[in-house]
Amino acid sequence: MMMTCRYRMILAVGFVFIVVLPFVQKATKVFPDTSLSGREKHVPKPELSLRSLWSGDAARQFEAYFSRKVGFRGTVVKTINQLNFSLLGKVTGNMGTPIVPGENYWLYEYEYVRHYTRGYGLNDEARGEFVSGLKRLQDALEARGIAFVLVLSPSKPEIYPEHLPEPYRDRKDDVASKRAYSVTLPELSAAGVNVFDVHALFERLKPTSELLFARTGTHWNYYGSFLACREMLQMLKEEQGLSVVVPELDRVVHGQAIGTDTDLLDLLNLLWFGAPEEMLVPYPEISIEPATMTSRPNVLVVGDSFSFTLVDSLNFCRSVAEVDLLYYFKRHFRYPSEDVGGYYQIHPESELGPIDYEALDWNRVMLEKDLVILEINEIMLQGRGWWFIEHALKALEAETLQAAPSG
Repeated sequence: MMMTCRYRMILAVGFVFIVVLPFVQKATKVFPDTSLSGREKHVPKPELSLRSLWSGDAARQFEAYFSRKVGFRGTVVKTINQLNFSLLGKVTGNMGTPIVPGENYWLYEYEYVRHYTRGYGLNDEARGEFVSGLKRLQDALEARGIAFVLVLSPSKPEIYPEHLPEPYRDRKDDVASKRAYSVTLPELSAAGVNVFDVHALFERLKPTSELLFARTGTHWNYYGSFLACREMLQMLKEEQGLSVVVPELDRVVHGQAIGTDTDLLDLLNLLWFGAPEEMLVPYPEISIEPATMTSRPNVLVVGDSFSFTLVDSLNFCRSVAEVDLLYYFKRHFRYPSEDVGGYYQIHPESELGPIDYEALDWNRVMLEKDLVILEINEIMLQGRGWWFIEHALKALEAETLQAAPSG
């Protein structure tokens, strides 16, 4: 009887300890916890009022708020995600970004897979306006001595479809021919738009190259981005006379994934994923005699999320001075004009904030630049540059009118 009471006492104390521990952790943070990756919807503090108490809204608000603030939340969430992933093969920690697990530790973002299997197009009118607008912008910049290039970044499922799950792997033959990328590219070429097609480059490099996408990332990896950046700089130097130093690739080293090479894996919020030897990623080592900062080109980059790694590679190549990035033409980033090797990876610290289209300083952002890069991923051509082309042409027209002699 005494032994039974002792066991009950131990169980009771253990139960109370487990219940109380999250509150202690929340108040003191005495134990280390793990953080969660990705963006979560903001949960405001509950508002207490007679009306909210009567309707039950206060209780629901408190439950949602408390679940976000409770101690050991990160550890608990990752443990649940790990069980679902390892035992049931389910992805439950993607923070609103659907992820498709492929074979051999490959991960894909569902949005890119969806475009791979369905082949979204661009109607004739929209495509015509896009191509003609690009040509007008390119000509207007060229008249001011500013180089321009449209960079078509690649989609991971397009370059590495062989690692997709079976239901997504084989698409119909007519899907590829209907894609916006397939139908727009010949028209861009016919119009004389300066295009750097990274999809075509990666298709050419793939048979003999290191991996150009990390298994655990949705974007080109740093190695692939460097190869694309170097080829683009060489093209701009030869075809548009851009004064720029192009680095040489010394060798490739392999290491654990960093930065955007783990962006999909981070979103899974797991405790463990795969064996380390399976996850090594190629990284370039280069040799270069960098030009002085004052002789390097200033660059405007307008683009989607692939632009962040492109900006990193421009700095890694030590080929540019000041860089402005207009992300989706919605948020403005400006990077320091410093001769520092390596990758920036300081993108949050470089953000100036949302773009105010009426107050945007077009002189600083575009007209004082030596090179304008419009980067669009091949699945995002329907966005037609997120209205940057129209705003830029309007700004150039206004600048021309101001510069015209009166009378």
